[in-house]
Amino acid sequence: MGLFDSILGVFNPDVISKYKNLVNNHPEAFRRWKGKQIVGTLSQCFDFEPTYSDKSYIASHEKEILAFEAIIAEEKAFEKRRQKVIKAASDYPHAFVVLLKELSIPSIPGITVTLPGQRKSKRSQRIERECSNNNPFLSDRFFTSTQILSSIGEIRSKASRVSRSINTLTKEEYEKLHDKLYTLASEETRIKDELQKEDSLMKFDDEVLDNETRAKYYQDFCKSKFVTETEEGKRLYCVGHLIELDAYALNEIDKTYNLLRHNYPLGLSAFENTHKNMVRLQIINHENEIKNYEANYKQVNSQNEWENAQKIFTQESRDLNNSLLTNYGCYVYDIPFQKLTYDGKMVSATYRVWQHFCVSYCDVEDLDYLYYPSARENYNKLAGFRAKLRYFYDRVYDKIIEFVEALRQKHNNIVVSLGDSALGNDSVDFNNYHFSHLKKSLAERNINIFPIDEIIRQSEIYSYIVVVELISTNERLITTCKKLIDSYKKACPKITYVSLCKGYSKSEMTDLINREKQKKEQEKRARREEEERKERERLEKKRKEEECLKLKQNLQHSVQNWETICGIIKYSYLFNYYPTTCDFDATESEWDNRWLVWNFKNTPGKTSTSAHTDALNNVVPRLKKLLINTFGLHNLKELVLVCIPASSQQKTSLRYKEFSQMLCSETGMTSAYDKMTVTSERIAKHLGGTASSMNGVEFDNDFFKGKFVILFDDIVTKGNSMLAFKRKMEELGAIVVGGLSIGKTTHMR
Repeated sequence: MGLFDSILGVFNPDVISKYKNLVNNHPEAFRRWKGKQIVGTLSQCFDFEPTYSDKSYIASHEKEILAFEAIIAEEKAFEKRRQKVIKAASDYPHAFVVLLKELSIPSIPGITVTLPGQRKSKRSQRIERECSNNNPFLSDRFFTSTQILSSIGEIRSKASRVSRSINTLTKEEYEKLHDKLYTLASEETRIKDELQKEDSLMKFDDEVLDNETRAKYYQDFCKSKFVTETEEGKRLYCVGHLIELDAYALNEIDKTYNLLRHNYPLGLSAFENTHKNMVRLQIINHENEIKNYEANYKQVNSQNEWENAQKIFTQESRDLNNSLLTNYGCYVYDIPFQKLTYDGKMVSATYRVWQHFCVSYCDVEDLDYLYYPSARENYNKLAGFRAKLRYFYDRVYDKIIEFVEALRQKHNNIVVSLGDSALGNDSVDFNNYHFSHLKKSLAERNINIFPIDEIIRQSEIYSYIVVVELISTNERLITTCKKLIDSYKKACPKITYVSLCKGYSKSEMTDLINREKQKKEQEKRARREEEERKERERLEKKRKEEECLKLKQNLQHSVQNWETICGIIKYSYLFNYYPTTCDFDATESEWDNRWLVWNFKNTPGKTSTSAHTDALNNVVPRLKKLLINTFGLHNLKELVLVCIPASSQQKTSLRYKEFSQMLCSETGMTSAYDKMTVTSERIAKHLGGTASSMNGVEFDNDFFKGKFVILFDDIVTKGNSMLAFKRKMEELGAIVVGGLSIGKTTHMR
C-alpha cells in the first residue's frame, strides 16, 4: 500500500473501521457482495492490499453488505427448520405421512408406512379372494374406467417424483410441515396405539373367527367373564386369553356331547358310524338329525340284520346247490326295494335271491339258438307239462326234498310255497298231479307247505321260505319275491327259489347266447393258436435238427485228418510220450516232454505249484492253436470240453480245474468240469485200475444232451478211457467229435 493511501487512512478512520468490520465480522456477507463489486481497480488484477479507494468503496456499500447478512441469517434459520422436518420424518413416520395428506403435500418416495385401516387379516383376504373367484366382475381381469384413469395418474405421478425426496422439498413445503411439527409426537403415539389394537383385532380375526370352535364359543366365554363390554373389548380380551377360551370351548362341547349321548344313545352311535370323519364340534350341531337316528335306529338295525341274514341264507342255499341239487343251474336276481336309512329317508336298495333250476327255456322266437338249442326244445315241452302229459320223475323232487331238509337243519322255522307255475289259474288238480310226491314227502317230514298269500298272512311265524315252481317266469319270480319282501317289517323273510323249468327273458337269453358264442370262439381261437404253436415248435425243432446235423457234419469233417483210435474215435495230440520203461535213452527234448506231462498231472509230492503253472502256460497255447487250426475260432463256441477224471476228486481238481478254465477262456469252448464229480476214489490205471469203469463218477445228465464234446486226457495209451467216456457221453445224448491229449504213449521211435 502506498504512502498516500496510508495518509488517507489516517485522516479517515471511519472508513477504515467500517472496512475492517465488514471484512472481519461479516466475511460471508462480504464474500457474496464482493463477487460483483470492485471493478476498475488494480486490486482486481493483482493480489495487492486493497487501496484506500477500494476500502472506501467497500465502506460506502455497508448497507448492501449487511443486507446479505440478513439473508444468510434467514437461510441458516430455514436450514435448522428443514433439518427438524427431515428428522421428524424419521422419528415420526406414521404421523408425518398423515400430516402430508392433511397439508395436501404429495407423497415422498422413501417414506412409506402402513396406517391403521390399510391392513387386512388373512381371513378377510381369503374371503375377498373367494368372492372375487365367485364373481367374475370383481376379478382382477376386469378393469373399470376409473381404475384405468387411476393407473395412468399413478404412472404420471411416479414419473414426476423420480428425483423427489425428503431432502428436495420446496421451501414452502418445508415451512408448512415445520409449522405442524409440534403435533407429530402425540399423533405418532396415537397411530402406533391404533396399529397395536389393529394387530390384536386382526389376530382375533385369524385365530378366533377363522377357528370354528373359538368362533362358536367366544361370545359365551366373554359373557362368563364380564357383564357389559364393547364388542371390540371382547375381541381384545379373547386374543389375550386364547388358552382359557379353548378350555372353555372344550368343556362346553363335552357337556353338549354328553347330553346328546344321554338323550339319544342309539341315535348318536348310529350317527357317528355314518359320519366317521365328523368331530364332536360338528356332531353337536346335528341334534335334530341324531334325534331322527334315535327314532329310526331299531327299524334300520332290524332291516340291516335281515339283509345280512338273507346274504347268509342265499350263500347257504348256493353252497347246497353244489352238493345236493346236482346238475341244477343257478341264477341270481337282485330284487329292487325301498329301505329306510337312519336319517329317515327311503333309498333304493337290492335284495339278492338265488334261483335254482333243473332245466331252462326261452319263449322268444327271434333269437339264434344254435349255441343253446335245449332252451327252445324245453319251451316246446311246456305245453305237455301244462296238459299233464309230461312230468318230472320222483328222483328230481327227491333232490329238492333233500335240499329243503338240509336248510331246515340250520333254520327250524322254514316253510315251502308252491308257485302258480306261470298259469293264469293254478288249479289244485295241477299241483296235485305234479307235486304229489313232493307234498307227501314234505308232510312226512313235518315241513309245512302254504301258498304265497297264506305265508304273508303268517309271516310272523315263518321267516325262511323256499318257493318251488314247476314253470317260472322272471316276472312271476320278481313279483313273488317283492310280495314277500314287502312284509319284512313283520318277519324279515329270507327267500330262495327252486324252479324245475326256468324261463329266461330275452336279455338274459341273449347274454347267455353271446357268452356261449364268445366261449366257443375263444375255444376255437385257442385250438387254432395251439395248432400254430405246435407247428412253430415243429418247424423250430426241424430247423434246429438241420442246424445240428449240419454242424455235426462240419465238425466231423474238420477232424477227418486226425488219427483214429480204438477204430472209431478221431484223435489228436501234441507229441509222442516215451515212458521211462523204454529200452533206449531219451533225448533232452524227450525228457522235457516227460517233465511237461508229469508237471501237468500235478500229483501231490511229485511236482510244485509253479512247475504246474509253467506246464499250463506251455500246453494251453499249443492246444488252442491246434483247436483253432482244426475247427476255426467261430466254431469253438459250439464245443464242450470234457476232461476224463483222474482216480479221485482231489487229483481231478488239481489237474483239470485251472486247465479247463484257462483253455475254455482262451477258445470260447464250454467247460464241463463242474458237471462231473468223482464221488469215490478209484484205482489208478497205472496201478491196475479199469479204464472203462464209470463207477464213482456222477454226471449232470441233462447238461450233456445235444452237446458236441471234445474229450481230453493228459496221456493216451490204448484209448480205452476215451472209448468208455465216448460211450457214456453218447448214452447221455452228447455227440463226441473227437479226443485230445498232450501226449500219446509209444515205446518205439
